[in-house]
Amino acid sequence: MAAAGSVGGCALADSTESGSAEALIWTTLTVEVAIGLAAWAGTLFSAAAPVTRLGLGAGRLTALDLGILVLGGLALSFSLNALMDVADLGERGALAELDRTLRGIRGGTLLLALVGLGVAPGIAEELLCRGLIQRGLADRVGAPAAIALAAIAFGVMHLEVVHGALAAVLGVYFGLAAHLAGSVRAAILCHVSNNLAAVALVAMAPELQIPPAAAMALGLSVAGACLWRVWRRRPKPAVAADLERDPAGLQAFGDSDDS
Repeated sequence: MAAAGSVGGCALADSTESGSAEALIWTTLTVEVAIGLAAWAGTLFSAAAPVTRLGLGAGRLTALDLGILVLGGLALSFSLNALMDVADLGERGALAELDRTLRGIRGGTLLLALVGLGVAPGIAEELLCRGLIQRGLADRVGAPAAIALAAIAFGVMHLEVVHGALAAVLGVYFGLAAHLAGSVRAAILCHVSNNLAAVALVAMAPELQIPPAAAMALGLSVAGACLWRVWRRRPKPAVAADLERDPAGLQAFGDSDDS
């Protein structure tokens, strides 16, 4: 099913007469469908139901804490973009080509980009990396190593050195978000929000310029503060209740009091 969807989508992208933006979006969308199907297929090897195996339960954080994690993810992405400018990497590579392709798109093309480049990758890639991989590794190698390995896999999936390195850093943040929440929903929310903001800014405000040094400092500070705040406020459920809710072994780091 994944292979057929990818081939069909690529054929549609090649045959489209609307332009390179639409071709890119359709190709990406079909690849993400394949990734999502791969994540679902991976659950067939587990005794747990797919929703449980992928960590799609409600989680243990409040809506406010989830919003704070989303803000931190946006801030981290903001700082990484500034780092690219400082390192003079913003004008070449896959991300630069993506920016040039999406710059100034409007109407139906923009709506399609928000779905195909914003929502679809945020769901499919998180189901695979934070759901299937991270949760599957956590009870074998421990949560910190599982988060790191899933982030590396996330970076490799982007098939380009600069894009992959930045994605891996964001992958660590998304992994921490899923870990603290006890649910992959938090990572999906952070990832989708980040992608939607990126597509909207490139399409509607491509000339927006902020001093890179200030952007890096502000972004890293906000991201760190958001993680620290959610970490401090995280619930500390009893061990039995935690295991029942989170059978993959993704309890929050340390269940003792912060003091």
